[in-house]
Amino acid sequence: MAIKKVRFILQKSSYQYTAFGGVRFYKSESEIVNSGTQISANPTSGETQNFLTTATVGYSSNNYYYMPFPFDVNKPQRGTYTDKCYWLTDSAASAYTLTVEFKAPLSTLYKIEFVARPDGAFTNRGIDKPVNVELVDENEKVLVQTIITPTSQVNTVQTLFVPAIISSKILLFSGEKSFRVEKTSYTESYIPQLTSNVSSAGAASASQANSGAEAYKAFDISDSTSWYSGTNTPWWIQYAFVTPKRINRYGIKQLSSQEPYYPKSWTFEGSNDGVSWIVLNEVKSFSTWKAGDYDYFDFENETSYVIYRLSITLPYQNGRGMLISELSMHEKIEPLIIQLDRCRENEFIKYGMEDVTSEIYSKLKDVVSVEQTLESGKTFEHTVDMSKRRVHKIKLG
Repeated sequence: MAIKKVRFILQKSSYQYTAFGGVRFYKSESEIVNSGTQISANPTSGETQNFLTTATVGYSSNNYYYMPFPFDVNKPQRGTYTDKCYWLTDSAASAYTLTVEFKAPLSTLYKIEFVARPDGAFTNRGIDKPVNVELVDENEKVLVQTIITPTSQVNTVQTLFVPAIISSKILLFSGEKSFRVEKTSYTESYIPQLTSNVSSAGAASASQANSGAEAYKAFDISDSTSWYSGTNTPWWIQYAFVTPKRINRYGIKQLSSQEPYYPKSWTFEGSNDGVSWIVLNEVKSFSTWKAGDYDYFDFENETSYVIYRLSITLPYQNGRGMLISELSMHEKIEPLIIQLDRCRENEFIKYGMEDVTSEIYSKLKDVVSVEQTLESGKTFEHTVDMSKRRVHKIKLG
């Protein structure tokens, strides 16, 4: 269960203009959700690298209030007329809806900041009626709905702490035993920090590389360096391990200032001899890079290979070379079914999971007695041996 959209439903204010801005989303007390750089905007819609924003109306005759100005973390959170940091409308409608859609859904949302009176130069704009805030999942289900009363103070940042998201839970029984599921995760990157193309743990290589932008620069864990290929095809970069590894995820990190040099379409491949390659993952027309952060790509793979390569088939912009800032490779850690010492309400809330998938059921035989705190979730898993007892009723709550 993840948060895909946040909707702000505003009522027409008593001020001359209804206005709203300075919105910031936080995953924790201090970790802000980065909007990324702005791509396009108009009075009622627009996008950044990480957000899509829409409004039912806008201030149609002036470009100072284009979307997604009120949600762009690169804009001032508070300001005056020319700061372009808030949305405003001259519409006489009774209500307005502003929607933020996250390109990568959020697993958690701790708090939301906003400015109800977003202009230090004018006193005739803002919101002064209760605001309905909705958190919506990928299936358009409203997870949380809450109402906030805006402050009347001009240019004041106001905070909404997001209520906990509570979902339905599944509870099954197996005698006196109870279990929790430790969800699927991934290892840290198997590739160590490189200072040259060859190390004791493996070797990096590429189809071509400019001087100072060698293959290992994509594995040196530095935001200031990259592998750069030049314009000649083919484009590929690879890493050869000393011993075979099973890889189920890779991450690509790009520099925020190098968009024309990003790849657009590619395959991720495995090989044991460097001659015969197996395509493990294929990506076509990718355009939503999180510049300055990793984009991860997951796939199923049960085979260990010595060599893995990223083979680029289409550039982001014709006539440019290929650039990769960082490339990581990870193995999938399968979920475990872990027996609990007891089953009480607090353990249910603490250890449960929301999602029950086929991979969890396939692991029910792997039960170990370990006490360990799971991150968050809402489901206990128990099996019922129907051959040994009669079941009159199963109650889900």
